Amino acid sequence: MWQRNSSVNLRMPRMLLDRILEAKRAAVERKKSRIPLREIMARAQARQAPGIAAAASEKFIIIGETKKASPSAGIIVPYYRADIIARSYQRAGASAVSVLTEEKFFLGSMRDLAKVKSSVSIPVLAKDFVIDPYQVYEARAYGADALLLIRRILDLPLFRELFSLACNLGMDVLMEAHTLEECESILETAGTNPHAILGINNRDLDTLEIHIETTFHLRRLLKQVKIPIISESGIKDADTLAKLHDAGINGALVGEYLLRSLPNRNAIFEFLQKING
Repeated sequence: MWQRNSSVNLRMPRMLLDRILEAKRAAVERKKSRIPLREIMARAQARQAPGIAAAASEKFIIIGETKKASPSAGIIVPYYRADIIARSYQRAGASAVSVLTEEKFFLGSMRDLAKVKSSVSIPVLAKDFVIDPYQVYEARAYGADALLLIRRILDLPLFRELFSLACNLGMDVLMEAHTLEECESILETAGTNPHAILGINNRDLDTLEIHIETTFHLRRLLKQVKIPIISESGIKDADTLAKLHDAGINGALVGEYLLRSLPNRNAIFEFLQKING
């Protein structure tokens, strides 16, 4: 049975992030040896995908997240079926589904992504620690309509390269930031690209602490935002969604709260129906 890695001191989360990235680099190299880049590129057919960015430009959206586990929470869903969870999100009114594909720390997989893609008609977001162009092609090959890029873990040239590659493959890109500097870098990179989405993560990746005020604070500071903004992490009730909506945020990515119980899920999507009519 999977459990929190006892060799990781969660009071030192920066070390945890370093371990995740180290493991990811090794995992990517193993994948390249099994399926060469040219083969995964051939599988990753460019096409116009159903758009998260377009939906978020028209209404307040919920991206429902599927994940079996996380380093901070341990096992969240013991009997995990990403496809079944995704279908329940779609029936409830989610505009998209986020699928954790990181294997070692979140117990996800590309198989989960493929199963979800074949189970729903709404867009599917591949969520991982993307550090290499190979992963962009891989996500597309397994059916991703959108991709997460974390500004915190990428230098600017690589960030821009991965963003352009994903867009050229027809994917939307949720570009994650936690600071004003990261937001400004993302907005400069995105311009008015119709595939671009700014994701404000309320979780500090250096401390793992969550402060929902992060979204509101950064939104007040940002001027001339030309792409949708999604709030991520720490969203636990409909009241918070109402405040995000009133602050001009275009949607929210909600995971653990939806996964924990059916009443939570119902409350979130009932609110969504009220504000979108």
